[in-house]
Amino acid sequence: MIHVCYGLHDASGKYSKFVGTAITSIFENTLRPVTVHILHDSTLTNKNRDKFSFLAGKYNQAVKFYNVDELCPDKIQIIREKLAEKIKERFSIGAFYRLLMKEILLPAGVKRAIYLDADIILNTDISELWNCDLQNYPLAAVPEISSARQYMISNKFLLLTGKVAKENYFCSGSMLFNLEKIDDAFLENGVNFLAENPDCESVDQDILNMFFSENYLKLPEKFNVFVEIGKYFEPAEKLEKKFYHYAGTHNFGLNPDDIFDRLFLENFTKTPFFDIEIFSGINSSVVMLKEMEASKGQWLAANRLSRTGIFFGVKGNLETFKETFGKREDDIFIDTLEPGSFERLVQTMNEYKGRATAYLFFRIHTFLDLRTNLINAGFKDGEDFINAALFLGASQTGVPESFSDFVNAF
Repeated sequence: MIHVCYGLHDASGKYSKFVGTAITSIFENTLRPVTVHILHDSTLTNKNRDKFSFLAGKYNQAVKFYNVDELCPDKIQIIREKLAEKIKERFSIGAFYRLLMKEILLPAGVKRAIYLDADIILNTDISELWNCDLQNYPLAAVPEISSARQYMISNKFLLLTGKVAKENYFCSGSMLFNLEKIDDAFLENGVNFLAENPDCESVDQDILNMFFSENYLKLPEKFNVFVEIGKYFEPAEKLEKKFYHYAGTHNFGLNPDDIFDRLFLENFTKTPFFDIEIFSGINSSVVMLKEMEASKGQWLAANRLSRTGIFFGVKGNLETFKETFGKREDDIFIDTLEPGSFERLVQTMNEYKGRATAYLFFRIHTFLDLRTNLINAGFKDGEDFINAALFLGASQTGVPESFSDFVNAF
């Protein structure tokens, strides 16, 4: 029996469909018996629970449910108290449920288990990971430097402080655990570490790396392939037998001509979560999108007449925007590839504050990071700056857009 675990906190009711799609990709590709263990809280509705059960029955597989609030109330309380700000600001408490695997699954007789994030879709048999020889290691994972390659984000707290070597830092989305090798005090020690080091941004992944980065089995990249790299940097012509990590909803699109979108859609449409409510959400989103397009055009026309433009992007994007919407004599262009470009942007925005709008050209998740930095610097979104990629199509800017970039109804 292969044991696979997911953590689930679904306050909006929109997360369960991603877990269901991920599970379907396992069942579709695996002939051996699989038991899926879902560590959840009270946000799992009876309706969604029934859908998970139906899904497992459809494939003659098994699913089991564990309410973490009932089984581990003391541990959950510690997490909520010591990491209240992190949970409030950015992270779902569900990110920590994987850290309860030993406490919940070992008493149920499960000594070895695979953990997967809900945004990992399999295009291969999960037995490939299950059959890995863990030897005497507590876990197996893919080093991030293998998955992200030259795009690896190297300014993480653990890397900057030297607590974890760059070549050892691993992704926590796909892991094989030897639960008997996990220390009983692991979770509490990890939560204390995060509380004492608020600059840690990856929370559960940082906890795992802090305690296991020098003692884990390094897996090949095929068990954690980042879709973003394949989609935007190294496009593939066909999918391979790998674990594809969509790493956030911004990489889930609805374009069947895109091989990665198609992989997700093929699995999603086989779940009981693909129903009339989904179509209703898509229809509402299309209406919302049309209204957004109209209001964007009206805003841009008024803004170009009254304010200087500060354009922040690569030269091609800037030239395209200029050709499409015209150029004012006082417009300023800043190439993001030039050294110190962001510092120059902030300096120029301060100099022209109240008289100019900065137009940024980025995919939505990158824009959101810039947005945070600019807001912290005292600027207002929609007044002092805006994401100009919203005014141009992907063919014009080279900035791919997906349906989920600007609506969340799906």
